[in-house]
Amino acid sequence: MKYIEYIYLAAAVVLVVILATGFANFKDVQIIMILVSVVVTSFMFSFRRRQRKAMEKREAAELRKMEEDAAD
Repeated sequence: MKYIEYIYLAAAVVLVVILATGFANFKDVQIIMILVSVVVTSFMFSFRRRQRKAMEKREAAELRKMEEDAAD
């Protein structure tokens, strides 16, 4: 699932590059839609990353607890 995070990040970077290169040619509505898309993809990257890190931390704690229980 880590790779999906990076797809969101890459999409945000591509959208920023598109916006930077064609800024003069875009209409206001198009600029706003690209900016909204950048915000959404950036949010999804950070949200999914935070959730994955929390899940990995929880799994590591459970594994440690199981190992301690098995040792006793």
